[in-house]
Amino acid sequence: MKNNQLSILLIEDNPIYKKVLKYDLSQSGWNVDIVSSEKEAKKYLSQLNPEIILVDILLSKSICKNFIDDLTQIAKNSIVILIVGFSDLKLAIDLLRDNICDYILKPFKIEQLVLVVEKARKLYFQKQEIEILTQENNQLKEIIIEKGIDINEIINLKKDLNNGNYNFQNETYAKQVRKSQIPKSKNN
Repeated sequence: MKNNQLSILLIEDNPIYKKVLKYDLSQSGWNVDIVSSEKEAKKYLSQLNPEIILVDILLSKSICKNFIDDLTQIAKNSIVILIVGFSDLKLAIDLLRDNICDYILKPFKIEQLVLVVEKARKLYFQKQEIEILTQENNQLKEIIIEKGIDINEIINLKKDLNNGNYNFQNETYAKQVRKSQIPKSKNN
């Protein structure tokens, strides 16, 4: 798989949809793997972590909810998109939380699915960026604490700088020099 290729796990139990969706999504430049059951999905996710998981399995409401809960616990970084029929629409809406990014209602055009997957891809990369920034922020906090610097002092300093209140010695000195200079008159 190329670095810029999006990896998609398609959980689909219909053989015709498997072929069509794999072909269409692959034509869009994405690497698509397919599993047919909850058991296969869990096994796959124990070894690999795709960016996007497309779920289209006919399950009862309670089994589906448990499966989705398990899925989001196993693949915490993956973004899940549900493919649902009209009869499952309420269930899909109820499941829109955590890593459930979106749903697409059957029947759909491949262009619609591509748009939903692109939206999920953006969300995936935003989540990755947030995770990196959170780690960097925590590292910075640790350094600040190790150095014995008061975080509130830094926050107040930033507020002062944003408001134009400079409390540095050299800035204070420069202000005093400017104030003490008397403008020269034309007569002198």
